[in-house]
Amino acid sequence: MEEGAWNTRDIWARDLEAYQVPELNLYLHVPFCRYKCGFCNLYTVISTDEDLYDAYTDALCTQIRDHAEVIQARRLRTV
Repeated sequence: MEEGAWNTRDIWARDLEAYQVPELNLYLHVPFCRYKCGFCNLYTVISTDEDLYDAYTDALCTQIRDHAEVIQARRLRTV
């Protein structure tokens, strides 16, 4: 690994080492809300484009699959 470079696997491994109880709070951002939650400071847009919804959902599912090993290694507290 290049000096100072990180990869996702290393980040998750270090995080797991740092906590005695391997709990995970998983936040799935859905940027198509009509109203913004008080705690959300992330990008949102009002859209009725169902193709955009489908593409975003597919990407979100891909990310979950890509990190399934990490998610399964933890006790999932909240989603």
